[in-house]
Amino acid sequence: MIERNGEYTLIRSRRKTLAIHIKPNGMVEARAPLRLPKSEIERFIASKANWIKKKQMQIAVKKTVPRVIPQPQYAKGEFEHTVRELVKTWEHRLDVETAFVGIRAMTSRWGSCTAKTRRVRFNSARILPARMFGIRRRSRTRTSKRK
Repeated sequence: MIERNGEYTLIRSRRKTLAIHIKPNGMVEARAPLRLPKSEIERFIASKANWIKKKQMQIAVKKTVPRVIPQPQYAKGEFEHTVRELVKTWEHRLDVETAFVGIRAMTSRWGSCTAKTRRVRFNSARILPARMFGIRRRSRTRTSKRK
């Protein structure tokens, strides 16, 4: 059962707990058990008013700040060539073979690797060839004292 008023949307269902959700558009949604009195729901929402306002402000700020993905500092062809050469080097070192090497713009990752399909993808906006050439194998040394 769904009830709507100006402040929030109330969704009643066969649940045992009362919860408040803030939707991506900033609207408040309350989810409540079927038999919970409306006065109890409104008291709960009133007690969480500061939290609700804080979350709504965070959503409003997120909407106003544009998401900017930095562009690579190298020409696309040069970047792809560099990545593919580096992958070949690491294939040889690790004695593995990739089926696919791709480059695409991602929002938060440096890249991804799928072992099952042997696919490797790199983020064109985050990885820089200069950093890639600086990759070195770490030597593992034991510092324990054995007698």
